[in-house]
This record gives sequence, structure tokens and C-alpha cells, in this order.
Amino acid sequence: MKANIILLFLSILLINSASGQTVDSLASHEIDSLIQLSRSFTDKGDVKNALEVNVAAETLALNRFGKISKEYGDCCNNHGRIFQATGKDLKEALSWYQLALTIREEVLGRINPDYATSLFGFGMTLAKMGNFVEAEANILESKKIIENTVGKEYKYYTSYLDNLAIINMEMKKFEKAEKLYLESLEIKEKRNEKFSVPYCGNLFGLAKLYYNMDYFEKAEPVLLEAIQIFKVNIKNLNHPFYTNILSMLSLVYSKWGKYDNAELVFLENINLIERNIGKENDKYAGSINNLAMLYTSMGNYSKAEYYYLAALDIKLKISGKNNLFYASSLQNLGVVYSNKGDFKKAEYYYLETKQVFDSLNLKEHPDYAALLTNLSSVYQKTNRFKESEILILESIAIYEKSMSLESLDYAAALGNLANLYLNMGDNLKAQPLLLKNIQIIESTLGKQNPEYTLAIYNLASFYFLKKDYIKCNLLLNELDTLDRSLVLNATQHMSENELQKYISIFSKRQDFMFSFAHNISVRNEVLDLNENSISETCYNNVLFYKGIISDIVENTKFLATLDSSTYDKFNLHRSYLRSLAQEYSKVKSERDSDYVVDLEMKANSLEKDLRRTVQPYQNRFKQVNWKDVQKQLSQNEASIEFIHYKYSIQGLADSIYYAALIITKDMTRPYFLPLFEESKLNSLFLFNNERKSDYVNAIYSMPDRGIVNQEGSRITLYDVLCKPIESQIKGITKIYFSPSGLLHRINLSAIPVSNEETLADRYQLIELNSTRQLLHDQKFNVKNNIAVLYGGINFEKDTSLLQNEAKSKDFVMASRSINEISFSSIDTSLRGGSWGYLLGTEKEVNALDRIIQSVKISVRLVKGHDATEESINMIGKHKMPSPRILHIATHGYFFPDPKLNVAGGVNIRQETNVFKISDHPMMRSGLIMAGGNAAWKGVNSANDNEDGIWTAYEISQMDLTNTELVVLSACETGLGDIQGNEGVYGLQRAFKIAGAKYLIMSLWQVPDKQTSLLMTTFYKKWLVDKLSIPQAFQGAQKELREMGFDPYQWAGFILVE
Repeated sequence: MKANIILLFLSILLINSASGQTVDSLASHEIDSLIQLSRSFTDKGDVKNALEVNVAAETLALNRFGKISKEYGDCCNNHGRIFQATGKDLKEALSWYQLALTIREEVLGRINPDYATSLFGFGMTLAKMGNFVEAEANILESKKIIENTVGKEYKYYTSYLDNLAIINMEMKKFEKAEKLYLESLEIKEKRNEKFSVPYCGNLFGLAKLYYNMDYFEKAEPVLLEAIQIFKVNIKNLNHPFYTNILSMLSLVYSKWGKYDNAELVFLENINLIERNIGKENDKYAGSINNLAMLYTSMGNYSKAEYYYLAALDIKLKISGKNNLFYASSLQNLGVVYSNKGDFKKAEYYYLETKQVFDSLNLKEHPDYAALLTNLSSVYQKTNRFKESEILILESIAIYEKSMSLESLDYAAALGNLANLYLNMGDNLKAQPLLLKNIQIIESTLGKQNPEYTLAIYNLASFYFLKKDYIKCNLLLNELDTLDRSLVLNATQHMSENELQKYISIFSKRQDFMFSFAHNISVRNEVLDLNENSISETCYNNVLFYKGIISDIVENTKFLATLDSSTYDKFNLHRSYLRSLAQEYSKVKSERDSDYVVDLEMKANSLEKDLRRTVQPYQNRFKQVNWKDVQKQLSQNEASIEFIHYKYSIQGLADSIYYAALIITKDMTRPYFLPLFEESKLNSLFLFNNERKSDYVNAIYSMPDRGIVNQEGSRITLYDVLCKPIESQIKGITKIYFSPSGLLHRINLSAIPVSNEETLADRYQLIELNSTRQLLHDQKFNVKNNIAVLYGGINFEKDTSLLQNEAKSKDFVMASRSINEISFSSIDTSLRGGSWGYLLGTEKEVNALDRIIQSVKISVRLVKGHDATEESINMIGKHKMPSPRILHIATHGYFFPDPKLNVAGGVNIRQETNVFKISDHPMMRSGLIMAGGNAAWKGVNSANDNEDGIWTAYEISQMDLTNTELVVLSACETGLGDIQGNEGVYGLQRAFKIAGAKYLIMSLWQVPDKQTSLLMTTFYKKWLVDKLSIPQAFQGAQKELREMGFDPYQWAGFILVE
């Protein structure tokens, strides 16, 4: 650049030798050329060279024309532009613009386009400094000068309109900003510039305005028009402005609650930015920050945390800490931790954010007001009410000062303050705030969005505390309808994992609804309502939510197989899951973590694609309510939905209660019956060094052992669970029921009523995953009338190893217990003791073979080393119908979540047994197939395709839609992690997703001999005596009981439809 300046001064000497007029003309041209070169450097962000070239132009102008000249005024104007455009030094920019204005006014006068240009630059600098009022005044004056001199045809006239629109948008003068944007678009269209980048820039600005106004239905078509222009007319999707448009569209969808659309656009945008300019830039950081905001809204906090931290790291490297983006990322992390209930971490990030705002002196910025709202919320949740009130009042004052009285952030602040007053017991102050909160949200977003439903929930809580139960009931009914609509929409595009996290957002509201119903029931109050009563709302809620995710997965699988294109996708998805199952079966140190992440992302993406294609859930369950269930009942039948919930009223939020929702044919509404606290059941599943047979017999028999109440007397399982229900079901002989929580671990049929009678003697009990199954109880059509029987399995790779392995001392038992127990302390005749050969299983399947063939059903016996995981995985493949009967007699295992089992005193090392310590509940439950002992001890051959450990995770990928009955003649196959509305995460869930109609499984280790006897008795009653499956099963258990066997020997198995 120094060489260029030397050449410049050589040209000056040559110019001086020419005539005066020619010299002035050439010098003026040279100055103009230098200014244009400087502008090009400015546009590239090259401040150093831009200033260097401009200084050369200034020197030439001063030497040839003097300070008060048009040429020097041009140089001063460009000097100001360099600082204004790059944001390098805005105060310096103002000084140079002011000098240019002074010179140009003296030389050219105020009514001149050049003077207007300097005035425009001066106004733009003020706008960047946040002084919007003075900025608007200066730009309006410059606009007027342009109109009076060169007119609206001036090529840069629309820039005046666009920037005035931005300034008005910042000042919340939205209607004025909209008129300016629309005028600018109209002028560009008249100039035939509709299919240009500047026109798309206008559309982007208008959409951003609508976004800030929360007019998402207006913003969407504007952005889609811009995208269409880029695709069809401009034909350049790598243009940096195209990614800006995608970013805005994704934000619109996210804030609108259209999470599916938002995620797709976010990911497209992020891929484009990475491909074009890489990751280490503001655009990429901003995009992944926005994606994290989406995942926060979806309740996927682990993903949100990951992307926020990544954005924070990029911004820190590029710009350091003192900037708004960094502050925003810090605050967003605080929101994530607050939502996760980690208030200590949330407070830390909020206070870090506050330091950044303080250093930037931005205490009146809207983001600072939002920060105060969030920090106030943390203080409120940690009972620091005074500190919370001070912060939230300061936040509200900022919004009111900036006239942001219709914004969602202002509404959120009002809602926060209202909740604070409710917690402080000041209901009078809370009510107007809650009503204003709802009014702003409804007028801005409508009712179909999470913000409105949260506001309804808060208002319902207020009316409960006010003891206005009728209004509370009406609001809870509305809340349930809206929440289910939001979840229903999510089912069309979210994966299983995402849905689980999203639905968890609504659990607190469910707890409140059930708690309200509990309260009304205890008070014995009947509300006089035209709308649904609370018991109706509760039953409808349970019908919708219970088992919703497993139903979606099952139905996606079924519908995907009906179409060739989706079937190919389904098979590809299944192959990803099989590969993941193999990786999950390895200890973490042996996994290829990059490969696992890649597989998980591919599987997740493909699952979502399948969900969008088949949309399995919408039509099937959209209109289901309790009356539909009631219509399916006969006069002697009842339907019972058991529920468990945190009792969240009057300071008892930590107490978990159980209740029954009961329907009979003649009821005008469901009956909500509170039953007991969970602590009363917990004692049934905790035992100290007792034989399991002793504690099981204690539960299912009538001696003086039972649940101990507070007074010290003993009550039975019948007293606490069944007796209260019987008063509501007089005349009923058949009960369809769906368990919840710990009730999944109880065999209701075996509960004794007296020494001679069990509950199964009084009622025919049909266990369902959800009573909505009554609406789809179609007759089973047999497509493949064969039975496949697995038994007599050899669990060693080589029979010569059997004796050695039986003596192993360090082999760990896979059984359901509070403490880990070694094999040496277990009776090896129990299935679930050592993985030794089970002689009884071979006798069992041989006997079943004869029974089943006697009724003309073909049988395939699979025993010994042939009973491999590979062989069973071939069932239902290649569009071959699965067998009518699948009977598996083997060892079963289940381990509780290791994170919840630390108190047991067992030090489970990471490198011991992956099936015990897996984070995935469906890996901690399964069946042992041929050769499984090797993999169990971690010595499986690397070239084996299958390891002999058939996990629930793998079973869920099977296609058993043509299987009427699966029998798991193994130990503890009915156990698993119990997770909210989804019930048991284990083999029960796996076979349901696989599509089997009936499933027989066990709750504890059952003696080998008695298991075989139960199974042969059941099959005779079903196939030979022609009883239904439920009748045959209950009859078989009754027969063993009458033969004198104690409950431990016959009650361990349950039947689930």
C-alpha cells in the first residue's frame, strides 16, 4: 500500500504540469477513485487499508482544494463511513460525519443529495449507539432532502425506508415500521427488482418485524417467498443472505410451536453455514444457539445444553466475553439448568450473565429485563421471595419504560410475579397479573401454544387456592384439551426419545389435576357443571397419555410395513437399531463412540421421517374419551385405570399417592377413588436377607403379616388396594384394569380375600396396558398356525465347559433384588440362579409339543445349541408371518437403574457387566439364549454376530404382529424400570412394541418344576378345553393353588393383553 501512495504523489507532480482546469479535473477524479477503493476495503471489513487509502485521498484533497471543498468533504464523509460501517469507533464516526456536514453545508448548502448522505450516515451511527429518537430525526430529514432534490427514483432511496423501518422496529413502533417496509417493497417491484437479493433483504426485514410482533402467520409466507426467489430466480443457495432467511424462518417456527418445521430448517441452515464458511464464525454460533433454544422448548435439555456450550465456546474464541451474544448464551444455559431443577447451576449462569450486562452498561436492554425475570424465578423456587420480588419488579419496570406492554416477555414477567404472590399467600395481588398474562398471550399467540397452557395452569392453581373449584375445574378441562393437542402434534414428527422428554414437561400439570380430583373426592364434593367433571377429565387424560409412546412406536412399525417405500425405510431404521444394540452390549471403553453417535443421529432422523410419513397416532386416539370405553362394557363389567401422582396441594408435593378411576355401565361419570400413599406399598418390595419365597408368601396370604399402618396394626394387600374398590363395583364379575407404578409388580389375581379365596375367584381380571385397548379389541386372525418352542437351552459355547462354569465363584447372579447376590447362595433349580442348564425346561417344551400337536397346530422345537439368538431373530423376517405361539423357557434377568441402586452397597465397576450398568433400561432386561454365558462374562468371540444375550432393546425390533401369545417361562421377565405414563421399561414393553397380543411373564424367581406344571396346565385348558387365554391362565393358577402349592410357587406369573 505504501508503494501505491508513492505512485499517487508522482501522479500529482504530473498533474501540476498540466493546465489548471485539467489538473483540478484529474485530481478530483483521482480522489473519487481512492474513495471508491477505500469503500471496497470497508465492505470487506478491512479497516486498516480502508483508512490508509482514505488518508491518501484526504492529503490530495487538502493539498489541491483545501479544507473547505467538496472533495475534502467527500473524504470526511467516507472517513465517518469506515468507522460507522465496521463499528470500530462510533464516536469517531460521529466526529467525521459532523465535519463532513459542516463542509458540505458551506460548500453545497443543506438542500443537496451529498449533504443528505452525510446526514443519513450521522443518523445511522446514532442508531448503532442506541439513540433511536435522534437517529430517526436525522434520517427523516435526509430522506426529505432526497425527495426534494432527486426524488424517490434515487437508487438508494429504499435504503432510507429500510433503515427507518429498523429504527421504528427497535422503538416498538411496529405499524410505522410495517408501512415503511411495504413502501420499500413496492418501489423495488416497480423497478423490476422483485427477483433480486435486495428485494429478499426487504422480505427478511418485514418477516423479522412480524416475528417481533409475534405475527408468525404473517412472517411465514414472507420468508417462504424469499426462499422461493433464491431457489427459482437467483439460483444461489450458498449466498450468505439465504442462510439469514433460513435462520429467521426456523426462529419463527420455533416460537410458533411448530417444532418439526423448526428443526428441519435449523439443520438445513447449519449444514449450509458449515459447508460455506465453517464453524468458527458468528453465523454458525448463532445458528446452533437458536437450535439449542428449540431443544429447550421441546424439553430435550441434554441436547440444548450441548449446543449452548458449543455456541458459547465459539463466541468466546471469536469475540471474548463482553458482548450480547455471549450474555445470551450464558442466560440460555441458566434456563436449561432451571428447567432441569438444578437451581444452583442456573443461578451461577444468570449471575455470570448479569456481570456481562453490567460491564456493557445495558441495564435497560430487553434481554436484561428477561434475565431479571429468570433470576427472580430461581429465587422464587428456592424460597428467597424478597430477593425474587425486587428483581421481578425491576424487570417489569424496564418493560413498561420501553412501552413493551404487549410482548410475550412482559407477559412472562407478569406471570412470574403472580406466582411469587401466590407462593407468598397474597392472592389479591396475583389475580390481575394472571389475567393480564393470559390476555397478552392469547391476543399474541392464540391458545394453541405452550405459553398459553402454562398461563392456564397458573390461573387454575390460583382458583384452587381461592377455593373456587368450579372455575378451577373448567380451566383444568381446557388445559387438558390444549395439552393433548400439543402432544398430539408432537407425535407426528418427534422420535421416541424426544417424545419422552417433551411429554415429561406436562407431568407437573397431570399431578395437579389428579391432586385436585383427589381433594374433591376426599371432600366428597360434587361440582354442578355443564362441562366435564374433573373425574371425566382425569380419565380422558389417562386414556390419552398412558402408554402413548409405546403405542406410537408399535403403530409406526405396523403402518410402515403396509407401503413398500416406508417398509424400506423401516428396515433401514431397524438395521441402525440392531447395530446400536451390538454397540450398547459392549462396555463403554470398547465402544466406537463416534460410530455410536453417528448411528444414533441416523436412527433418530429416520424414525422422525417415518413418523411424518405414516402419522400413526392422530386418527386412532384423537377423539377417545371415557364414554367410548363405557360403551364397550357389559352390565357385569368394569374398567379401572390405576394412576399414581405427586400430591401437589397444600405442601405435600413429595407424597406419591395411588388412585383408581372406575367406570361401570351405569355410571354417569367415572369415579375417582384415592387409595393409599406409595410408602405403604414400598414395604412389600423391600426385604432384609429373607428368602424371597417367605416375603412373597407373606404378601399373597392371610396370616398376621401385611402392611403395617401408623397405629402398628397389620393390614393386608386386599385391605389397602381392593376393598375400597369393591364398594363401587357391586354386581361386577369381570374387570379390565391397567396398572400404574408399583402395581405393575403385583399379581392382582393372587391377592387373597380370605384363607380360601383370592381375587381371581371373585372376578375375571384382564390386565391391559391401557383400557383404551377395549376400543380396538379385534378378533385375532391366525395367519401362521404354528408354535415355536424354545427350551432345554445350552448356555455354554462348548458342552465341555459346563462343569467348570457351574463351579465359578465370581459369576454374578442376574436377578431382581435390592443387593447383588452370588450364585452360591441361590437354589439353582430356580430360573434366574446360575446360567446353568435347566432340565425342567426341556421336559416342559417336550410336554407342550405333545399337547399342541394334539390340536393340529404345527410345532417347531428349538433346543440345546440350536436355540441361538440368531435363530429367534429370524422370526417374522422377510415378510413371513410370525408364529401364532412363541414359548421361551430359559433364564431371564433384570437389573434396576444403577444410578438408583448405589445404596445397596455394591461397587459396580464400569468394566464388569454392561447388562447390569447400562444407562438404557431396555439393555438391563432380557433373556439368555444358547451360548449366552460367554458374553455374560465378557469373553464373547469378536466375530460372533449375536452374543446370546437377547435384550429387551433387541426384542423391540422384532415383528410379532401375527403372534397371539408369547410365553416367557423364565424368571423376573415382568420386571423393568417404571417410568411415568409408559409403565414398565423391560421385556413387557419390548414384546408389546413387537406386536404380540398376549404376554405371560413372571414377577419373581419361580421354581423350575412348578413353572413347568403351570405351563402344561395352562396350555391344556386353552387349546384342549377351548377356554379363552385369560380364562385358561386364571384356571391354571387356581388349579395349582388347589393342589396345595403356596403363592410363591404359582402366583409369580401374570398375563398382560
